[in-house]
Amino acid sequence: MSFRFCRRILSAIAILCLIASLVALMPALNKVYQAKIKHFGSTTRALDFNAKSRLYRSSQYLPPRPLLSSEERVSHLQQRCRLHGKRSWSSLSLEEKQATGRQMIVDDRHQILYCFFPKVACSNWKRVFSVLAGEALAASSIKKVDHQKFAFLTDYSPFGIERRLRTYYKFLFVREPLERLVSAYKDKFLRYREYFVKRWGSQIIKKFRKKSKHQRSYIDEDVPTITEFFKYLSTSKPLKMDMHWMPYQELSQPCAVNYDFIGSFDTLAQDAKRVLHHLQVDDKVKFPTKQSFYYEYTNQTSFDHLINQVPKPVLRAVVRKYIKDYDLFSFPLPEF
Repeated sequence: MSFRFCRRILSAIAILCLIASLVALMPALNKVYQAKIKHFGSTTRALDFNAKSRLYRSSQYLPPRPLLSSEERVSHLQQRCRLHGKRSWSSLSLEEKQATGRQMIVDDRHQILYCFFPKVACSNWKRVFSVLAGEALAASSIKKVDHQKFAFLTDYSPFGIERRLRTYYKFLFVREPLERLVSAYKDKFLRYREYFVKRWGSQIIKKFRKKSKHQRSYIDEDVPTITEFFKYLSTSKPLKMDMHWMPYQELSQPCAVNYDFIGSFDTLAQDAKRVLHHLQVDDKVKFPTKQSFYYEYTNQTSFDHLINQVPKPVLRAVVRKYIKDYDLFSFPLPEF
């Protein structure tokens, strides 16, 4: 028996031993994951329990969630940040600063910083800022929003950024994370937004869709399924994602920025009214209601219909990816 042959046998035995070890470790790894889920979800479940009189349920696939005030959300966020590690703006990497700075709309006249999350009524807030800038008389009269015309935090010097973060009124609005992701999927893919279909859709399909034997190539205009989209989300690096589905954590750095107000999509009208009143501009602008030109979806594109198509292992993987959003912003964890 040659020396080379013996080496091959030993290598094969070593690989088999490694595989056996990994298989043996799977139950332990699963326990670690379950413990992590329990750790992150404990506080949000406690909030849910303490607010039973104000529970809201939007889907049969999501647990009821408490309709919390901004004060409750801010307090909860501060507690979680102390637990996981409070940060400062200066401690963030350049990539983190840019990701958040691009989401911060600056209104120097009224000393406001608004961190906007796509699919959480941000277009209507941009309509409000257009009115405050004197570009329209009413937010409800603005049909198409120019998303690039605003001043963003990244437009300023490091000193100017630090000063505004320290002294301006800072607010944001959040939405149940899975609902936001499904809304992004419907808006960017089911409505066939050409840029998103060609930029992201074709990439997702090539990675997650199996070609049939007779199919030579994928068509760029093809739209990914909700399952393919969720598989993509579960395997992507958060800071490399498009902002329409990037986690709140990366978009806002809530443990490095001290937000004064955290509103909810569930109580949008009431919370928006509170923000405008606090800023003393409620006599100048009203937060717009749903417009007649908004796109209407069918039962076939409802949240429940779409989420029911996604295998539970894929849903669990997506929840893991966005688990900090659930934890930091007081949303009870779905259990799939």
